[in-house]
Amino acid sequence: MTAPATHYQACADAALREASASALTNVRDRHLRSAKAWQDLADRAVEIETNRQIRLADKAAEADPMPALATVAN
Repeated sequence: MTAPATHYQACADAALREASASALTNVRDRHLRSAKAWQDLADRAVEIETNRQIRLADKAAEADPMPALATVAN
């Protein structure tokens, strides 16, 4: 997991702990909304990083479509 995603996940976990410890319904609901927002950010950060890695791999494959043959030919 990337650093931002890890941070977002930690914030989501903290908000869930706060929600569990809340005695007031409105405070618990606020923490649950916060946890959902942080979780959405964490999920999105992971998705962005995954897509970035795929794009980088695709670009590398386009730059050298047969890297194994290049080493054999030398």
